[in-house]
Amino acid sequence: MIIALKNTIDAVMNHNQMGKITISEFNAAASEVLRNIQASLFPGFRKLNYRNMRLQATTNYGNEAFFLQQAMEHYVTEKEVQTNNGKLNLSEQIEDFFLVKDVFTNKAKAEKLILSEFNTIAKVKRFNPSACSPVYTLNSGELKISPEPADKKLEVVYFRLVKEPKLTYRIIDGQEVYDPDAEDFQDFDTHPIMHHAIFIEMLLYFGVNLKEEYAIQLAQQMKQEEQIKQQ
Repeated sequence: MIIALKNTIDAVMNHNQMGKITISEFNAAASEVLRNIQASLFPGFRKLNYRNMRLQATTNYGNEAFFLQQAMEHYVTEKEVQTNNGKLNLSEQIEDFFLVKDVFTNKAKAEKLILSEFNTIAKVKRFNPSACSPVYTLNSGELKISPEPADKKLEVVYFRLVKEPKLTYRIIDGQEVYDPDAEDFQDFDTHPIMHHAIFIEMLLYFGVNLKEEYAIQLAQQMKQEEQIKQQ
């Protein structure tokens, strides 16, 4: 997808006589755009659910929510981590950690609490959680769980960070030639339903007027191709 997108953007830039962007410029823009898109998925999903609860959802709410959830779940993975005195730093034990989804001990799924609730429960004996009903809180990357599992192990299901896209190339006769077989080549790390959004954001990044007819045609074509893949 990354090669096709680069060629499409080159076509739009050439059509508008805006000059050709280098692969290095493209990679830098692609990394920033993809990070921003990933970060926007979660507040976007919460906003849709909030509107739905207030009976303000659009007629297309179901599809919007479903597609956003698919896009988010593309980044879901899991890892076993080790606690120390009932706590751990997630960023230190999980290199690609972005957001927590669920936390499990070997006996149960832990319930998430805000820090003040977690501290209150820890201080009031009759509210103390059990091994079958553990609770956890997350603050500034530090996860605390109560009670601490006997084996000091947790299974963390989390949203990972997006992989940095990289279109690799070689210089042949003074020209940049794509090299997708290079070890550090990385295509866009996203669900296919987000390809259209990447294209639009990339055009904006390079200053293309989205009302320009040629850009609109290519954007619509890409969106139609996505819709076919979703069927």
